[in-house]
Formats: sequence, structure tokens, C-alpha cells
Amino acid sequence: MSRPSAKQNWNFHGGDLAERRAEEKMRRRTEVLNAAEIIAGADGWDALTIVKVARRARLSRALVYLYFRDKGDLLLGIRDRAIEMLARQMAEAAAQEATGILQLQAVVRASAAFVESHGIHFDALLRSEILSLERASRGSGDFLGSKGEPCRRVLAKVIAAGVIDGSIGAGVGDPRVAAAVLWRFIYGLLQLGAGRTSPVARKSTALRPLLGQALELIRNSVARAPTVGSAAPVLPA
Repeated sequence: MSRPSAKQNWNFHGGDLAERRAEEKMRRRTEVLNAAEIIAGADGWDALTIVKVARRARLSRALVYLYFRDKGDLLLGIRDRAIEMLARQMAEAAAQEATGILQLQAVVRASAAFVESHGIHFDALLRSEILSLERASRGSGDFLGSKGEPCRRVLAKVIAAGVIDGSIGAGVGDPRVAAAVLWRFIYGLLQLGAGRTSPVARKSTALRPLLGQALELIRNSVARAPTVGSAAPVLPA
């Protein structure tokens, strides 16, 4: 057996070193985001500063700036994390149901539960839209619409499954287009329930009372019309 050449050894160790550096970079970035979430959760977003984040993460300010240019970048980093968390929660909820229409309802409920259990992350979603619009005006926007793709994929998969099993009418059209519409509907519902955007919401309109109405609207919009003599689909309690 021939021994590896010096060049082969160099390539091997060089690749190993690059992998370790990438892992270290990801670990540091995660530490910074974790610190930012803790501070925002305890003191609010307005109290968040790079100095506080660096102190909490036990890193130098220079190192924090290496990963995030400013407070806005930190917000967008948490926004991206929140989207992935929400999409995973939606997918897990859908996996518990047998038909597409029930999966769709489970996804809406899971989204509402996300607001209640991950308030700091949903707040990041709301604030990131404002920040993205501000940056877009300067030609550097990063809209939530593009970042919401993981959630839309879950919805599209559920809708397609419902069309196949017959619980969702084929008239819903392209599942991807329907998913994009439903994503904005669900997100708007969550905003309303969180009391962020509407005078109605600010009059103590809570999320849970809106949820049943939203589920009924969705069912009436996408569920397959029952045939003569058949019972209408029953919403789970």
C-alpha cells in the first residue's frame, strides 16, 4: 500500500481545519443569537445593544460585529431562526392528522400556539418586517415574504395531500399558490391576535376567539363540498 503524498496530507488536514473553523463560526454565531434572545426576552428589544450581547455571550464586541453588523442584523438572525422553528412546529402538528383538511387546521392551531409559547420569536417576525421595509427603501431589503418559504412549503404539502385524499377540493388550484395566500392569511391572523397591528386587536381581542372563526373560514374555502346525502366534515374540538 502506497503512503499518501505530502500534498495529499496537506489537503486532508487543510480540509479538516476548514471544517473545524466553519463549525466554530457556527457555534459562535449561535451563542450570539442565544444571548440576544435572552436579553430581548428579559428587557425588551429596545434595551438590546451589541455591548450587552457581547457581555452576555462572553465575547468581545469586535467578535460579535464579525457575525452581525448591527442590532438590525441580530433581529434578522432571530427572525430566520423563528421561521424555522415555526415551520417545524407546523410540520409536526400536521403529521399527527390523517387527512389534508385536518392537517391544515392543525397547522393553524400550531401557528397560534407558537405565538403563545414563543413570544420573543414572533415579536422578531413582526419587527423584522418593518426593518426589511426600511432597508428596502435603501436597496438592501430582506422581506419576510421570501424568508417565509419553509412555512409555505409545509402548507403546500398539506394542501396537496388534501387534494389527493379528497378532503380538500381540487378547485383550490396550485397548492403552492394557495399556500402563499394562506400563509399571509395565517400570519395576519397571528398579528391581529397578538394585538400588534389593528385598533380592533388593541381592544383586547385575543387570539383564541379568532382561531375558531379562522378555522371555519379556511374549511369553507378549501374543503371539498360534500356529496348529496353525506355529512359535512366535522371540525375537531
